[in-house]
Amino acid sequence: MYKQLDGQYKTIGKFYSFDVNKYNMEEFFSDVKVFKDGFMLAVQDNRKIRETQEKIKRAKEAKEKAEREKQARQARQRALVDITTDENQEGVMDNLLEALKTGSAFNVGREKRDGKRRTPRAAGDRLTNMSRSRIWKRNENGDIMEMYNSPKMKRKEEPNYQDPDPEQTSQI
Repeated sequence: MYKQLDGQYKTIGKFYSFDVNKYNMEEFFSDVKVFKDGFMLAVQDNRKIRETQEKIKRAKEAKEKAEREKQARQARQRALVDITTDENQEGVMDNLLEALKTGSAFNVGREKRDGKRRTPRAAGDRLTNMSRSRIWKRNENGDIMEMYNSPKMKRKEEPNYQDPDPEQTSQI
């Protein structure tokens, strides 16, 4: 078996044109293994690069397609809502009915004010809608205090609603 292995190694040496006596079998196979590992790594890297290029290409195509669709949609809306005063007014009612059905007749001014949308107010801002002239609070004694816009507080007398005495109710 060793003779067969040695014979095949000499054949490989002739094929790759190296001296079999100076380049032993272990070194040759370790070099072949290093080459194979490097080649497999290069194949994987090439596959990853190809996949990323395809993703970029698909994303670019999708973006262009979306832009074309957006422009076509805007052109359709303008065409539906556009009323000309030409003598040739064929299909005006059809265009108006279609614009009313799709709702594009109501979105004409929206393009202009898209950049000027109002921001919603925070929940703590609700107090601004109420009358700020008087705000009622209770102090630690339970008395009602009336607080104005100024930092000063004025004391407000709370009406005294007491239960009538049981003796007085029995006399009635």
